[in-house]
Amino acid sequence: MPGKTNKVIVIIFLTVLSIAAAENEKPGNFTDIYKKWKNGPPAEPGFFPIAVWLQSVEDAPAYKTAGINTFVALREGPKPGEIEKLGAAGMYLVCEQNKTALLKKDDRTIIAWKGAEEPDNALVPVYGKKNNICTKPAVVIAGYKDIIYRDNSRPVLANFGQGLVIDNYEGRGPGADINDYREYFKGGDIISFSVFPVAGRGSENLLWYQGKGLERIAEFGGADKIKWNFIETASIREPIKKPSSLDIKAEVWISIVHGSKGIVYYCQQFKPNYNPRALLNDREIFTAVSGINRQIKEMAPVINSPDISGLTVTSGRNEATIKTVMKIYKEDIYIFAVPVRNGKTTGTFIINGIKNENTAEVLGEARSVEISAKGVFKDSFQSWQVHLYKIKKN
Repeated sequence: MPGKTNKVIVIIFLTVLSIAAAENEKPGNFTDIYKKWKNGPPAEPGFFPIAVWLQSVEDAPAYKTAGINTFVALREGPKPGEIEKLGAAGMYLVCEQNKTALLKKDDRTIIAWKGAEEPDNALVPVYGKKNNICTKPAVVIAGYKDIIYRDNSRPVLANFGQGLVIDNYEGRGPGADINDYREYFKGGDIISFSVFPVAGRGSENLLWYQGKGLERIAEFGGADKIKWNFIETASIREPIKKPSSLDIKAEVWISIVHGSKGIVYYCQQFKPNYNPRALLNDREIFTAVSGINRQIKEMAPVINSPDISGLTVTSGRNEATIKTVMKIYKEDIYIFAVPVRNGKTTGTFIINGIKNENTAEVLGEARSVEISAKGVFKDSFQSWQVHLYKIKKN
C-alpha cells in the first residue's frame, strides 16, 4: 500500500542464510501448499497456476502458446468432452461440480472446484443487476461444505469482488461490512478476488489495489488460505481505458510480491461490443502477457521457495514505497521489487549477511548493479517498474 517510506529492518546473520540455502536444496523442500489434496494442483516446484477466466476450450491451444496452464470456470460447463479437450491441450481446470465434472472426478485435469463467485457483490451492472443484497456468509460456507462432501480430494476456490479492497464500495449493498470477509473466507481453501484498477476503476494510480486485496486475504483469512487474484487485460466496459502492458506486468508482480500463488487473467471486453476473447485478439497485449508468463514459468521454482528475511529497502522522502520479497534458490539470492505507488523512485537495498563485494544481475534487462561489501546497492525505478535481481553465491 502507498504511504510513508516503509523501513523494514530485519537482521539475519550469514549462518542463517547459509542454513536456509542448504535446506532449500533438499528435494521437495519448496512451499508445497497443495499437499493436503490428493487431486489438487501439481506438487512441483516448477508449477505456478497461470489461468484464464471463462474461456472457450476451443481456444486452449492458443492460450497454451501464451504460457497459460489453467482454465478457471467454463460457461454452462464443463460439458461432455470439454474436460478431455483441456487435458489433451495440456491444460488444468478449476470448475463447478456439475454432473459432467463429478463423473470425471478421478481425472487429474481438474485441480480445484469452483465455489462462490463474488457473493460480496450486490451491484453488478455488467449483468444488469442492481439494488440487491450480498449473499450471506452462512450460505457461502454451506455451499463449500456441500462441495467437499461430494469430493474433498481437491481445494475449493472462492472468488470475491472489489469490495474486499474498496472499503466503501458502492456495489456491496445494504448491511454489508468489511469484517464479513472473516466469515466469507471460511467458504474456500483458495481465496481469490477481482479488482480492475485501470479498466474498472479508471486509474493507473490504483495498481496497488492488487497488493491491498492480498493483504486483506491474509488479514481476514489467516495463513492457511491460499491466495490467488485476477489481472485485467482488456478495456472491459470503457473502450478508452485499457491497461497497458506495463500496467499488467506491474499488477502481476505486485501480486507475486504480496504472496499470490495463482494469477487469473480476465480477458473479456463488454463495450463497445462484447468480445469474450479480447486478449487473443489484441496482439500487443497478447505478446506482452506471453512474455510475463514466460518469466513466471522460468522463475516458478524461486517463487515457490520460502521467503527469506534479512532485507532492508528504503526510498526517498515523498517517493514511492518499494515492496520486495527475498528468496534463496540453489544457494543464489533472488529479490523481486516493485513500487506500490505511481511515480519515479530510487531504492536503497541492504542485504544483511553479505560481507563481500558482489553484483546483482537484473533479470531480463541485460545489466547488473554493484553490491558493496556491506551488502548495499541502489537502483532507480520508473513508475510501476518491476526489477528482479539475482545474486550468485560468492
